[in-house]
Amino acid sequence: VIPWALVPASYVTEHVPQHYFPCKDEFLAITRLLIRTLGMPSALCVLSGTLAGAMTWEGVSIEAQYRAVMESAGVFEASGMTYLHIHGPDAEKVLNRLVPRDVSTLTPGSAMFVVFTTPFGTVDNEAIVLRISQDAFLLSCCGGKPLSFLHQARHLFPNVAVTLADTICFNIKGPKRVEAMQLLLHASDRRKVATLP
Repeated sequence: VIPWALVPASYVTEHVPQHYFPCKDEFLAITRLLIRTLGMPSALCVLSGTLAGAMTWEGVSIEAQYRAVMESAGVFEASGMTYLHIHGPDAEKVLNRLVPRDVSTLTPGSAMFVVFTTPFGTVDNEAIVLRISQDAFLLSCCGGKPLSFLHQARHLFPNVAVTLADTICFNIKGPKRVEAMQLLLHASDRRKVATLP
């Protein structure tokens, strides 16, 4: 396994070796769109065998990317993550069995960062957990890795379903990130984002 490496950008132009890089179709579609818009990337980042993103684009210099993040806003696509929908009357109990934080403190519409631990106390994975209703959660799990002990927790609470969520997240960073995000939202949601902590 290559922990972190750069590979030639030509890997995603026409024939992507999906047997080598376990990329989601959504990631490949987004990458190809970016290539058409911004030109070829100089190289691709590979994290633990998974395509994680592009280095520089022909149409956007590294200096421009740096200035965007430091002075304005930069967007980072994150389709390499694993997105899960956990729902059912005991969904909260399943999550609380796997993480040291108490997800019962989440109200619908709020989120928290959690670390998933093994029964031995070591770290298994990390995620952002968003409570979407009393009995349903969305998880954005790091690095596309499955949660090792989710199956055992579900065995204790069989009325909980876990499905892959039809979701792709992205990060917006920089001092003008809120203003940039407002441009992507329906007018009715702009005020909600402006008041997020």
